Amino acid sequence: MKRNNRRQMPQNSQFSQILNDLTSALTFIFVALLVIALLIINPQVPEFEPLQVTAEWDSCLKGEREPGLSRADVDTWIMGTFYTATGEQVTEILGYSTRDRKTKHFILDQDDKGYRTPYPGSPQKEDGELNKEVIKSAKSTLTDGYYDINLHLFSDKGELRTQSSICVDVTVVVFKGDKSREKVVCQFTAEKNNPAILFNNRQERTVCQFEIRNGLFVEGSNEDIIQKPFITRR
Repeated sequence: MKRNNRRQMPQNSQFSQILNDLTSALTFIFVALLVIALLIINPQVPEFEPLQVTAEWDSCLKGEREPGLSRADVDTWIMGTFYTATGEQVTEILGYSTRDRKTKHFILDQDDKGYRTPYPGSPQKEDGELNKEVIKSAKSTLTDGYYDINLHLFSDKGELRTQSSICVDVTVVVFKGDKSREKVVCQFTAEKNNPAILFNNRQERTVCQFEIRNGLFVEGSNEDIIQKPFITRR
């Protein structure tokens, strides 16, 4: 009997190896099918942003620093003019001084007070956060109404001593991620030789205006921008 047991041991070991390999193969197939099923059920879709206002500066910067390292403090503001079902006008304004930097319709997603020469051990900003402000929608869509976006040169912090102006690149996109509705409604960039230019401290400039009606951008509503100061009049 002992001889028979010794002869059967290699066979049992081989059977166990086959069983382990089969289990591993079945597990791999199950995981692969599960991943495929999840991709089918939850397909990857582009990130949707009803509104994205981006302001970056200073493409006019000269000297030892590059654009993105401007000391100037430029603020980006937005005003929405909406109407209730009874026809009552409701105005909503968002900027750096807005409580929690959030209103019913808007969010100041990123605020920048200008570049400061770092001191030893000081926290550093990430490159993507230098001289950049971003405003987004606080809702999943855009409410029907009129939208005005203004820039305000809070302080040049000495930059205008060596240059005549502060140049801001501004891009406003609505319904970003929706192929049928996505549209760049306003764009001022150094690349296109038309950045938004600010010459004086406390100067306010309207850089974008548009209308949303029935959940859609109204074609032509972003043309012929009328200056509408609402920051310095608050």
